[in-house]
Amino acid sequence: MLDCRSMHRYSGTPVGPVIQKMWDEEREHLDTMEKLAAKHNVRHTILAPIFGGAAYVLGLTSALLGKEGAMACTIAVEELIGQHYNNQLKELLADDPEAHKELLEKITKMRDDELHHHELGIKYDGLKSTRSVVHVSYRYHCVQRDIITILYIDEFTCTYVLIEMKDRFFASISFHA
Repeated sequence: MLDCRSMHRYSGTPVGPVIQKMWDEEREHLDTMEKLAAKHNVRHTILAPIFGGAAYVLGLTSALLGKEGAMACTIAVEELIGQHYNNQLKELLADDPEAHKELLEKITKMRDDELHHHELGIKYDGLKSTRSVVHVSYRYHCVQRDIITILYIDEFTCTYVLIEMKDRFFASISFHA
């Protein structure tokens, strides 16, 4: 999780353009999710302000940990999000791939972006940090993914609360720039 202040902190360093590119991709993901939510009439959860506050604190904390800590958070979060997207893809493929073709394409692209962010976290020294502690923290926040709501806290304090409806649709909820 890289707080947006990390972009300023690391501008002019080798990791600066990488952070900017990840930020741009996350904003694109958010836009995609918001459009899907509107298209399918998915309401935002009333817990969004709480999740937003938690995301802000976790993003700020990761930024304070330095580059290695921030990249460790990126690794942990992107690993979980990649798994989540893979599970959604499996369900959609098992249900009706043709009916879900557009959604499958969008989820696949976002999943691939997230896995690329995971690899970038490794490339930029995320494994040199206390990754296991960060990983446990994010697993705790994502433990409810099999119920109705999953909290997605990405590396830029974008808060995605993904709603898994019975029709296997999901949507993002809020964004904190």
